[in-house]
Amino acid sequence: MPETGSDTPLSSAFLAALAEPARAKFRRLQDLEQRLAESWRLAVDAHGDIGAAEALMIRMAAALGAQAGTADLAELRVAELYLASACAGGSERAVSRFDQNYLDTVADGDDRHLARTHLLVGTPPRIAGYDGRSPLRDWTRLVVARALADQRRNQSADQRKQPDAEALAQLVSTAVDEDPQLRQLKAELAGQIKAALERAIAELDPHERNLLRLRYVHDTSVDDLAKLYNRHRVSMSRRFAKIQRELMATTKRTLMVAADIEPAELEATVALVHSRLELSLGRLLRTKP
Repeated sequence: MPETGSDTPLSSAFLAALAEPARAKFRRLQDLEQRLAESWRLAVDAHGDIGAAEALMIRMAAALGAQAGTADLAELRVAELYLASACAGGSERAVSRFDQNYLDTVADGDDRHLARTHLLVGTPPRIAGYDGRSPLRDWTRLVVARALADQRRNQSADQRKQPDAEALAQLVSTAVDEDPQLRQLKAELAGQIKAALERAIAELDPHERNLLRLRYVHDTSVDDLAKLYNRHRVSMSRRFAKIQRELMATTKRTLMVAADIEPAELEATVALVHSRLELSLGRLLRTKP
C-alpha cells in the first residue's frame, strides 16, 4: 500500500512528531490528512483561534505514543487537548477560556489561585501533561485535589488557620528578625516596624494581599504572576511597585505616630525597610523547609 500523508501540512507535522512503530501505521492511512483536518476543525469550532494547527498535531502525536494504533486517533478528546496545549503555550485567550469553563468549576478562593499556579506555571506547566484520554474537567479536578492535599499535608495546623493577612504579617515579622541590617535597629524600634508592617498588610485589599501571598509565600515569579492574571509583565511589575509604595506609606504614617523618632531617622528607617524587605523575604523563603 502506498504511503500517503507525509507531503501534506497537518500530517507532515503529525508524522514527524509520532514515534515508531505508530508512525509507520499512520503513514499508511490514505485519509490521514482528512482525519487530521477534521480534528483541527472540531477543535477550532469548540475553542476558537487559540493556537496553531502544527502545535496541536505535535501534541496529538505525543498523546498517542509509540504503541498507538490508527483507531486510537478517534479516541482522543482533541478539542480539550487543543485547549490544554494552547494554555501550555501561553495563549491568553486559552487561559481565560480554561479559567471560565474548567478551573472555576473545580476550585474557588485561595484554592483557585493555588490550582491556577499549580497547573499553569512552570516549564513546562503541568497542564501540558494532559493527554486527551479523559475529560479535561475530570483531569483538572484530580490534579487540583492532589495539589491541595499535598499543600495541606505540608502545612502545620496553625498555618492552615491563619488568614492571608496574618500569614503575611508573620512572614514579615520573621524577615525583620532575620535580616542582619534590620536587626541592628534598636529593639523597641524593630518591634514598632513589625507592628507598622503588619498594619500596612492588613489594610491592603484582599486582591493585593493575595498577590503578595503568591509572590512571597508561594515564591511565584512576577513573570508567572503576569501569565496567571493575563497581564503584561510590565503591568504586573507596576502593580507590585504600587503595592510596595502603599505598604511603605502606611508603615511611615504608623511610625510617625507610634515611634519617638526624628524625621530624618524616620525617612532613613523606612528607606532601609523598603530596600531590605524583599531581599529578606526572598532569603527566608529559600531557607524554609
